Amino acid sequence: MKNWFDEAYIEVRSGDGGRGCESYLRRTDKKREPNGGNGGKGGDVWIEADSNMTGLIHFKYNQHFQSESGREGSSGQKAGRSGSDLVVKVPCGTCLINSENKLRIRDLIRSGDRVMIAKGGRGGAGNHTGNPAKLGAPGETLRVLLDLKIDADVFLIGTPGAGKSALLHRLTNAHQEEKVYPFSTKAPHLGVYEFPDYSKVTLCELPSLMEGSSEGHGLGNRYLKHLERGRVAFWVLETKSDFAENLNTAYNIIKSEVEFFDKEYVKRPYICLINKSDLMDDEERKAAEETVKTWKVPFFFVSAKTGEGLDKIMQVVQGGSYYG
Repeated sequence: MKNWFDEAYIEVRSGDGGRGCESYLRRTDKKREPNGGNGGKGGDVWIEADSNMTGLIHFKYNQHFQSESGREGSSGQKAGRSGSDLVVKVPCGTCLINSENKLRIRDLIRSGDRVMIAKGGRGGAGNHTGNPAKLGAPGETLRVLLDLKIDADVFLIGTPGAGKSALLHRLTNAHQEEKVYPFSTKAPHLGVYEFPDYSKVTLCELPSLMEGSSEGHGLGNRYLKHLERGRVAFWVLETKSDFAENLNTAYNIIKSEVEFFDKEYVKRPYICLINKSDLMDDEERKAAEETVKTWKVPFFFVSAKTGEGLDKIMQVVQGGSYYG
């Protein structure tokens, strides 16, 4: 997901209504009869969710969208052709926000969800009614923030080097490159886990958190906004690292950063995964278990290398009983 974007501004403009026609028919009695047709309606602008799209990189280079204007009416009371509508495709999970007043317009969650974002201008009246012909109404212009929040079932968060990428790869065979240095995951990564009964869940790994992420350290904490869409989060922890001296510190870092971003997110279901269990001896494992029990949250010892505990946690996800 290189160059993956989850926010973009676009400006949309619907088509202008076509001009009404000012035309007269000269009758045999030399009187003039108005016969100008109406102008065509301007095209509308729609925004539609499309499951074939991922990030918003397309909108880095394409920010202005305009539908077709209506055509001018003509003599003989012939109406002008209406302008064609324009449909702008965005990824599923995109929230549309009016950039002027910051009000949410609509969330487009499922593929095919759509909303008219700018209505085309009304066509101008021709003079066939006896009144002078009129100009068409102008189209609408709107600047919109596209705010993408990934619609995944499970989100993996954790401190740098805790092994989120390895777990995602083991569970879903997602093909992101596994690297040993911290902050190797710079954007969300998605994978799909398939159960024996062929049902599926989507997992998403988010960039790592560290102490001070809420203040902009590391990669920051803005990616936590995606948790809004999830059913459950996996908090991936390890007993000791360069970013947390022990298991308890790692847990508190994640909890405080998530809580700082949104207090409601720590009230949502999450499961602590004590990763790299294959590197623990019996004494270390027992000490870790005693620590985790004080948190009073669901936890599993897991290993991306050996697969320990992974079937169990996915059974919990399938069952939906995150708190036993």
